[in-house]
Amino acid sequence: MSHDWEALREEWVDLLLRGEEAPALERAAGLLADGVDPLEFFQNIMTPVLEEIGRMFEELEIFIPELTIAGEIVQAISDKVTNPALAATSQQ
Repeated sequence: MSHDWEALREEWVDLLLRGEEAPALERAAGLLADGVDPLEFFQNIMTPVLEEIGRMFEELEIFIPELTIAGEIVQAISDKVTNPALAATSQQ
């Protein structure tokens, strides 16, 4: 399965900076349901997105509240979506 990682990264920067956890959780769960591996999700989407959000913070394009909320959403995705998916995969 081929993915447009760049488009997904752009979508995720926007999604995280909007600060809405529920849509982010739903989107992450949807990607995994569509066959994206949880590790691939973090390597190809979350890591570059967090680097971009960090760059935006360094250049004062966003501020501490946006940075903090984005981090909290990523933690929720890890706790509620990717870690359970990884655990389920390792039990198979």
